[in-house]
Amino acid sequence: MLAHAEKDPHRFLLYAEDNEEELTELLSLAVDEMEGRDEKLQLLAVRVAVRARADEFLRSMLLNYQSGPFIPIAILRELTLRNEENTFGTVFLNNYKELNFHALELGPHKKKEFLEAFADVFSKFALLGEADGNKLCAAAEDIYSTLEEYDVLDYADERAALSAAIYREARLSGGERGIEEIVKLFDAGRSVTQQILDYMM
Repeated sequence: MLAHAEKDPHRFLLYAEDNEEELTELLSLAVDEMEGRDEKLQLLAVRVAVRARADEFLRSMLLNYQSGPFIPIAILRELTLRNEENTFGTVFLNNYKELNFHALELGPHKKKEFLEAFADVFSKFALLGEADGNKLCAAAEDIYSTLEEYDVLDYADERAALSAAIYREARLSGGERGIEEIVKLFDAGRSVTQQILDYMM
């Protein structure tokens, strides 16, 4: 059933809308399969849940998942890609954290690429307590408008470098790092990251 969601999402979503209880049961089974060790199946369940807008299921996972950060980060990333205002709570390392999602105001050109880069930053650092949604949004929007002004939005094709630039430009309290450390965090090319940042001066 979950595999059909990937192949024919429209049909599956119509089915899910009418069978919410069955969908939640299916998603829960996928998460619990192999005692919660099948991350590939769990990732599929997360993608399906996000598409089907099974937010109660996602909220439950964020509050109760105890097998490391990989799946919660994937959930946060998928939710960030929705690009809408929302709030989700999560428990990580026995600490509760409320995460506020904000909609980025971007033009149509390279919007998807910017959202992907922004989601990479937000999802990874939200759990660690460094992410400030407002600062990250402002940084992403500033970089977008600046690159658009200089007609160099093609830099958005370098996702890792763009993520690193967003992180650097946000200047998160407690997360201030030098450029060398930042490019390592995102496995980004130093040269392209610096070129993006140079436009921000």
